[in-house]
Amino acid sequence: MLDFHQALQLDLAKYVAVGGSISYPFPVEDFALCVFGLDIQYEDFDEVFYSSEYDPRELFGCLFPDGREFQGIDKVILVNSNRAPFIIAGKEINKVYYAEFAERQTIAHEIGHYSDKYWHNRTAQRSLFDTPI
Repeated sequence: MLDFHQALQLDLAKYVAVGGSISYPFPVEDFALCVFGLDIQYEDFDEVFYSSEYDPRELFGCLFPDGREFQGIDKVILVNSNRAPFIIAGKEINKVYYAEFAERQTIAHEIGHYSDKYWHNRTAQRSLFDTPI
């Protein structure tokens, strides 16, 4: 099994091999699509998830990997476009201070789940440049 750093190096090498650029800010959406075939979509979780157990606005994002579909498609990362505001010391923080960064972190977080649980575990014996499963 690959450790985190080995897996990351393989993923970044594949990204560069398919024409990606390692730059800042890192293009997480392009990386997700080019390396893993993951589409990024923004949804109002209040409109697409219904639960009496939790408030969908408290979720940042979620992953629908291979074989687990959201509205008929799989291999998608959903980012909550209607996230509840951050509250610090009883005060609401304006979204202009964190929204872009929280979304990018959410995408990177979900890529990490996919890479670890669905990509490297299933392709460990395959060549780096083989077509993904």
